[in-house]
Amino acid sequence: MTLAACHHEATPVAAPRRLARVSPTTTTTTIPPTTTTTVPPPPDFSATTSADPAAAAAAIALAEHTTLEPATTPDVVHSAGYALQLGYRRIGALDPSFEAAVSAALPADLKPALALNVGAVRELLTLGKSHAAAPPASWHIVPVAGTDELMGYYREASAATGVPWEVLAAIHLVETKLGRVVGDSSAGAQGPMQFLPATWARYGTGDIHANRDAIMGAAHYLAANGAPGRLDDALHHYNPTVKYVNAVKDYAQRMQLNGNAYRGYHEWQVIFRTATGNLLLPEGWPTVPASPLAL
Repeated sequence: MTLAACHHEATPVAAPRRLARVSPTTTTTTIPPTTTTTVPPPPDFSATTSADPAAAAAAIALAEHTTLEPATTPDVVHSAGYALQLGYRRIGALDPSFEAAVSAALPADLKPALALNVGAVRELLTLGKSHAAAPPASWHIVPVAGTDELMGYYREASAATGVPWEVLAAIHLVETKLGRVVGDSSAGAQGPMQFLPATWARYGTGDIHANRDAIMGAAHYLAANGAPGRLDDALHHYNPTVKYVNAVKDYAQRMQLNGNAYRGYHEWQVIFRTATGNLLLPEGWPTVPASPLAL
């Protein structure tokens, strides 16, 4: 780089100032002590499946209250919600006396949550088939849509039809774990709300495999068959078994008691019961292998 030459006029130079004599001072620098912030470990919810009723009750109470607290971070809600799924499923598979012992050790505000969740599990376990050697080969487990996104669809469909959003969320949960399962049923039902193509042609619009369209279609179908005034009749049209109707109503009632329970249900995973035991089908299955669950 070349700098251009500059011409400066002569500038008078002022006489130097006489500086006052300053006594030397000593400066001491104080270094504050180092503070260490201890990050508490994440809550442990694993005892929801304990064989000790008191321990199971304590873990369920912790997981429920953690899930219901709006300030709980999503990763902790995930752990709490999945632990509740495992705990309620195990209790539902045991003798009712164990449920009674767990209930006796729970805080009063959580006794209804136990009764409704375990009641739904029992209905579905006796409704479902357990003789399958493996999950359907056509199934794929995909990521679930976000809580706010799905809630927006439930509320939109509810506003359009009068069907409670909690009922739509409960059906979505029972049918495909909120859209995690992609695959046709043995009867040929499709999409996240499991519509037979003929029924979809009459009540649905858009994409049978899209959460929003399927939820809206389910709401219109339920409304056409009596919901919300004759909810039992409407649900029986959706799946003509009393056990299915009871299970959906149980999950819906839990969310009606406290809407934040939906946050826990959002974290429930796909568990498939085979003739030899339960399998956890993770996101990415069948490419990602299943894991056996001792429940």
